[in-house]
Amino acid sequence: MKYFLLLFICFFYHSCADFNKVNNKSENIINVETKSTVDAFESFFDEYHHIALETNQGNLIADIDKMQIEDNYLWILDRKQSVIYTFDNFGKYIQTFCRLGNGPEEYVDIADFQVVNGNIFVLSRGGLKIIEYKSTGEFVKNHKLDDWYDYFYMTDNSIFLYSNFSNNKLYNLLVYNRVSETYEKKFLPYNSNQSFSFDTNPFNITDKNEILLTQQYDYNIYSVDSCSVNNFVTLNFDTKDKLPEDIFEIGFMNIYEEFATKSVVKRIDFVNKNQDIIDLIYTLDYQPHLTRIDMKTGENKTIKLKFNDSIPYIFAKRIVVKNGYLINYLHASDVLLFDKNFTSDKNTDGILKAEDNPVLFFNKLKY
Repeated sequence: MKYFLLLFICFFYHSCADFNKVNNKSENIINVETKSTVDAFESFFDEYHHIALETNQGNLIADIDKMQIEDNYLWILDRKQSVIYTFDNFGKYIQTFCRLGNGPEEYVDIADFQVVNGNIFVLSRGGLKIIEYKSTGEFVKNHKLDDWYDYFYMTDNSIFLYSNFSNNKLYNLLVYNRVSETYEKKFLPYNSNQSFSFDTNPFNITDKNEILLTQQYDYNIYSVDSCSVNNFVTLNFDTKDKLPEDIFEIGFMNIYEEFATKSVVKRIDFVNKNQDIIDLIYTLDYQPHLTRIDMKTGENKTIKLKFNDSIPYIFAKRIVVKNGYLINYLHASDVLLFDKNFTSDKNTDGILKAEDNPVLFFNKLKY
């Protein structure tokens, strides 16, 4: 028994001994073909449906910054108002969650949130803490942080904290144990605090709860677990212009100004993985693109996400990929630019109004 325990300890130690190192060498290097796009939307998507979110004076949404689907509820973050709205999976309004304030049980802002086992966890970047609440709004606990973080993702005991190249530790990804309240691991170092804001959430959670991570001006997709960060795949985009190799040493303000109008991919916004197929969504030449890659063969094809007859609203702002659906949204006034008689089951006359809440579009991915 002692021998077995020793073997277990040794195995665990060695499997996590180099936890601060990132395996930057990827066996998968894929050349992404962006110049030759196809219009075969039916080869990427099966169908789509929409959900009009119920509107009343107490739940007017300024913008959708994040949405999580949990236990048949839609949890929607509106950063501008520092609130989280809850709707059922038909779009019926349930509640508004808001604990904005300067008290010990309140938050000064919401950078990110996550619903875990029915409780709401709110990351307050300005407050340097993650606050845990019950779904009814009752305060549970503060998890105090010692630096600035923009996004997080929580597993059973670990909180993955992402800094967006903007904290004093000079690591983008840190793992915080919420039981022992200690920082256990750190990954993805950078040279200096960029003090530059990026809006895209780096965490991409697959339907099998794999964590895939993307970064600004970085063409690597990283797989993340509690012990390691590995380069899952490296992408080479065949764009007209190219980002410099020493991108992280130049400074993001300089990069932003130099490449603002050039033909480069600045960010991989979304990644979805289905067995050996990965889907990438990114913006190129002011147009959202979707590339599907077969990881076995490296073959890939690309479509521009634009208005079309079969999946008309696929160009709308992406929120999340969940249960095989790419989910995006449009403000009601924008929807009416394309269809003045757009149907809504939340109005007595059955027609969407410009002052209504946004409309969600569920576009079923086809594999």
